[in-house]
Amino acid sequence: MKTVLGRVLVIVVVTVFAILCVKLWQANRAAQAYRELALTVSSVKAVTLYDVTATGNFNTNLSYSELSSKTSVSFPLEGFTDAAGSAEYHQWGLWKGASLAVLTLRDGSQRRARFSFYGGFFGLEGVPGIYAVKGGQDSEFFKTFESIMQQQFFPKRPKT
Repeated sequence: MKTVLGRVLVIVVVTVFAILCVKLWQANRAAQAYRELALTVSSVKAVTLYDVTATGNFNTNLSYSELSSKTSVSFPLEGFTDAAGSAEYHQWGLWKGASLAVLTLRDGSQRRARFSFYGGFFGLEGVPGIYAVKGGQDSEFFKTFESIMQQQFFPKRPKT
């Protein structure tokens, strides 16, 4: 009887320890993601969207020299920084499509991001997970993004 109780106790202790480790890991990952976002947002001086779907082959891994030949448009800096300032981090997100954004930082370096076509969220290169914008698809961020995409990258063709 004592052996069975001892084994059950060991299993319970190991299970609780494993759950605590996973929770601590998730909390640490979220804290790092928020720090990374805060550092990036405080340094951004320009946001540029690129049409990486023009060839029919969605590719956000193009080199910066390859991007120079792609159609691009500026995204309002304040629209991005406001949205990012109140964004909520999630460990994962379902990407159905995104536009490549290049964030130019004050020191001249660049950082890639993806703005979701459908979900009102974005992701930063090198940070697992997503940042959900407050208001999602109803947010000013998403409406601005959607308007830019429709006007600049996917203009309506005149009726013939």
